[in-house]
Order: sequence, then structure tokens, then C-alpha cells
Amino acid sequence: MITPAPDSSPGIPGRRDVRIEAHGERVVPWRQSQKGGQREDRMLRQVTVSLPPRISDYSPDLPPSVAAQTDKALTAITRLDSTHGQHLASLAVLLLRAESVASSKIEHVEASMEDFARASHGTKSNASATSMVASAEALASLISSVDDGGPISLDNILDAHRILMVEDPYETPYAGRLRDMQNWIGGSDYSPRNALYVPPPDETVEAYMVDLLEFANRDDVPALAQAAIAHAQFESIHPFTDGNGRIGRALINTILRRREVTSRIVVPLASALVARKETYFEVLAAYREGDAGPIIQAFARAAEISTHESEASAQRLADLPELWTAQYTEAAGRPPRADSAARRILDLLPTTPFFTTEEMEDVVGGATSSVYGAIEKLASAGILRPLTNRKRKQVWCASAIIDELEDLGERVAQKTATDPVWRNIQSQVIADLLRYDQAKWANLSDVLARAELSAPMREAIDVARLSESARMALVDSIRIPDTVRANLDRLGASGAIQEAIEATLITKSVRDALVDSATVPNSIQRSIDQWSDLSDSLVRSTRLPDSVRRSLDNLLSQSPTKTAASTEPAPGQVSEG
Repeated sequence: MITPAPDSSPGIPGRRDVRIEAHGERVVPWRQSQKGGQREDRMLRQVTVSLPPRISDYSPDLPPSVAAQTDKALTAITRLDSTHGQHLASLAVLLLRAESVASSKIEHVEASMEDFARASHGTKSNASATSMVASAEALASLISSVDDGGPISLDNILDAHRILMVEDPYETPYAGRLRDMQNWIGGSDYSPRNALYVPPPDETVEAYMVDLLEFANRDDVPALAQAAIAHAQFESIHPFTDGNGRIGRALINTILRRREVTSRIVVPLASALVARKETYFEVLAAYREGDAGPIIQAFARAAEISTHESEASAQRLADLPELWTAQYTEAAGRPPRADSAARRILDLLPTTPFFTTEEMEDVVGGATSSVYGAIEKLASAGILRPLTNRKRKQVWCASAIIDELEDLGERVAQKTATDPVWRNIQSQVIADLLRYDQAKWANLSDVLARAELSAPMREAIDVARLSESARMALVDSIRIPDTVRANLDRLGASGAIQEAIEATLITKSVRDALVDSATVPNSIQRSIDQWSDLSDSLVRSTRLPDSVRRSLDNLLSQSPTKTAASTEPAPGQVSEG
């Protein structure tokens, strides 16, 4: 467990830890289902999986400083959701698209808003933009599923995932399905070897999701803390073969909608998270180590910054109709008539920022020539701009709205990147994780040292040096976490222990040849028990995800006295798995 440090940083006074049970680990058998990769991938026989706690009845104890942060963020959200009158519909459209675009960018799915607009009208040449459109549709689907006051259901989450992934050429067979295989984040493409994080086994996923949804549908947990914890738990479960990050972030706004924190808008949290991806992954790591405080604080600050900038965008949207009328008047020499096609198009633009000519003709009605002529006049005035060059189904966009959408994301990212509160959250999380990491390695060394002093363990070490049949009997009892096996020298393990651990690695051919071997002698059974005890002790002592360990190792190699505020995330951390 992380021992929280006394806080002395500005912006986050007092105790800020929110205790939750740390994730456990289990070493389980592994075998490739499809051959590939290096020999190490093909020979991998076991993997350490993470086991999140059950949270259905968890009630977070928010210290005053964290509660004050969440209250401030909720006030900002409800103010944004309830103000701006007639312009709120256009703001809701803008924010939903902003959140979907930013959430996709966290996964390295990059495309411009113009690409997004084209893809939303059938242009599939840009795969990233098509993926962003699917993300927006999935987000809208999941949020709207609770608009009638109903609970968040597993079926609705599966529906959103189906919308997200159904057009993906690789993931279509798994769209809308909980995974039925072991997945992992980072490391090799062919096995969980050197993975940054390995979620719980696939057979546990449905039960974990049922438990998570019980928590997400409660009404007695502070709403923003509930959304943050549910998101962190979802990412730890990683219930899908792909798309976990985007669905997990859609869950945040779905909880806020169900709890009636919002009624119409989407809070563009991802616009802040994309600017602080390294901190985002570090607060997720802190959650897995037993402290939900950092991710609650991070989400509260992200909400506060993004809603503040969204209010500025709302005001700009409110000013657009007058600006457009002035632009049109200057270009045409007179304002648009009240019943003209140009006037009707201008009135529709706030909620329909991009469209095809045919779509606008259907909505506006009247003569085709009038609609086409109005679009041309609006384009000449700089209000509209074409996004395609085709004669049929020409895609147009409202330049000011597209530009505002891009600008909103950039403003939120810039404010977040330079925000001192975010820097404080990150440095404190790293300090806590670093202390835990140091304690973990010390504890592992102690476990190995005590094991070697034990007479039964010495007997087990001797047995490991014996025949292939003895090794065969021992191998299934030894579930040494990868991080331990790879760091035996660092842990000060003696040559005898290292030799015994390596001796238990047995090839498939030897295993197959000995599968029908005789009953295990009592002496070997005692050795199996000792190895099992040692393995369990080592697993209990290695909860820190490899992604964090590697980041900390990089930090320490750069400067032992430097804080980790500027540490970059380890490669592969952003993968959705």
C-alpha cells in the first residue's frame, strides 16, 4: 500500500489520500494460441495478472481538501450546463465532438476537425477520422441511455462498444462483446512478455463488470469521485479486446448525466487529459496501488479547467449569429430576408456545423436553386467553406464553429499543461509511488533472504537440482512474477536460489514426456509446498505495475534527487489493449 506523504504543495492543502484496497496479483499459466514473435514469446508459460478489488459496496472517504476540489468542479459543471439559454444546444453539439476527438487523441488517433466532418458524411479515406466519428456516436449512445433516469447497464455499454468498433477491420468480430481471452497493454505483440499491465483473466471479466455497475449506479457516493473511481476500475478490468480507453472515458460523462450533474452538455475532460497523458497514467497506477485520491483530484481539476474554457466557447457561439449576419450583409449588400433560404441556413448552423448540400436542402425546403444559391452566398461571405470537391453530396462546414472546436481543445490543453495543480498532483503521486517501489524491492529481498534461511526451503532448492521428473513436479508450483525473475541479481538472491528458479523452467517436450510420470514422492511434495509459499509471498510483494516501475527507473537513472514532475510515460502506456 502507498503511504501518503504530508502535503505542503500550494493548491492541495491537507490530507489528500482516498484509501481503497490495492490491486492484488496472481501468476497464472499462459500459452500462445497462435505462434509468433520471438522464442521467449513462444516459451512463455506463466504471466502475472492484476486483480482489482471489488468495489460495489466501497464508500470513499474524501478528506476535506479533496471534497472541496470536487465541490468546486461540480459547481462549475452545473453552471455551464444550466446557463447560456438558447445557445446551449449548439454548445452541447460542440462539447460532445470535442470530447470524442480528444479521447481518441489519447489513443494516438489523430485527425483534424475537417477530417472528422468529412468522415461523418461518408468519406472513409481517413481511418483516424472515421474512428473519431465512431467514438462520438458511441459516447452519445451511452450518455443518452440514462436520459430517462434508468441505470447504466452492461447491455448499453456493449451497445456503445459495438458502435465504436463495428467498422474496425480487425476488431469487428469482438465489437459489443466482453473479451474471452487474456489481453495486455504494452510489451510484445505476441504474448504478455514484458507487458506494462496485464488485466484480470477473461473468465473474471463479467463478474467484475457486474460489480463495477453496482458501484456506478449508486446514489450515495459523491458524483465526481464516483465517476473517477468507476473509470479507473473500468480501465483496470479492461473488459474489451480494444476500445477500452474511449468507452471508459464515455462512462465518466454517463455517470455525471445519470447523477443529474449534467442534463444536456458533455464535460470535455479528455481535452485536459490528452495534455497530461503521463499524469493520467500515473494516477491510474496510484489507484491500483490503493489511493483513489489522485485520480479524483485530477478529474476535478480537468473538469474545472475544461468547463471554464467551455464557457468562453459558449459566449463565442452566442455571438456568432450576429457576426454571420454582418458578414452576409457586407458580402451581399443587404441582410438576409427573414424567410430566405440563407436566413434558415444561418439559424441551423449552430446545431448543424457541417452538412451536405442535399441534407440542407431536405431540412430547409423550398426550391433547390434557392438553397444552392444561398450556400454559395454564405461561402462567398466566408461563413461556410467546402470540405470536398465533389458535385454530389458536397460537404460544407461552418468555419467559425470548426475553428472554435479546434481552439477549445488547444486552450484546455495549454491551460492544463502549465497548471501548477496538475504539476503538484503528478509530483506527489510519483513521490508516493517511488516510496512504495523502494519498500517493495526491500520486501522482496527480505522474502528471498528469509526463504533461503529456512531448512525446508533449502531442501526444496536441492530437489530443484535433481531429476527432470522432480523438476516436472515442481514447475507448476512456482509462479514467480516476471519482475522478480528478471531482477534476481538486484534483489540479492543467492546463486542457489537463482539456479533453483531457473531449474524449474522446463521445456514442452520434457513436460509432455513426463506427463504420465509416477506419483510425486513425499519429499518432492514438501518441496512443492515450500516453492508455493515462496511464490505466494513474492506475488503479494509485487503490486507495482511495470509501467510505473520503468518510469521510476528512468527517473532515478536521470537524477536521484530530482522530482518526477516531467517524467514521460513509458512506451506503450497509451495503448487501449
